[in-house]
Amino acid sequence: LAVYPEIILEPHYPMVTATLAATRAKYQEGIMTYGDGAFLHHYLTMKNTETELVRGDQRLAIEELYALLLHTSSTHAGFEYSIHPWGNRDFDGNMAPHGWFAAKFRALVRDMFVREQGPDLHLFSALSPAWVKDGAEVRVQRAPTDFGQVNMTLAFAATSATLSLDSHFTQAPAHMVLHLPWFMRTSRVDADGSAVSIQN
Repeated sequence: LAVYPEIILEPHYPMVTATLAATRAKYQEGIMTYGDGAFLHHYLTMKNTETELVRGDQRLAIEELYALLLHTSSTHAGFEYSIHPWGNRDFDGNMAPHGWFAAKFRALVRDMFVREQGPDLHLFSALSPAWVKDGAEVRVQRAPTDFGQVNMTLAFAATSATLSLDSHFTQAPAHMVLHLPWFMRTSRVDADGSAVSIQN
């Protein structure tokens, strides 16, 4: 909570890193536990996942997304707790679907594609390798942001990708940051026909 939803401590501050490590050590089945490890806890996991997005820990964020999905119903409804790790998946009286899970899950998926960070707009903070393949597209339509509406399509070819933006800003962001997937080796990026630098 020191990094998301608002940056209070620098994302790589040692206490943030230590807190992530300590909480991830409590994971079972890829998600957070509750009650001293007695129960799986679905939406607590996403506090770490959102922090990992801000820190640029893309692989961890995607691994946690898939772990969360593995614990949803056939319609991707989530729960709070009561399910014992490595048990029979019975959530007892803690009935699903859980509203907080739904809200936090929607925010997480949205933030993976488009998110604000202070005066900057971040695009595609984390993409799954399964989404990045020849002929595939990742599309965002009518996404409201602090800066106005964002529409974009990221289209993939065998050896390249093309990002098309059709945004309607009411106030332009100071910077737009395009995150390159951790699993790809990117050799060149052009914006409107001109080369731009790849940093960090």
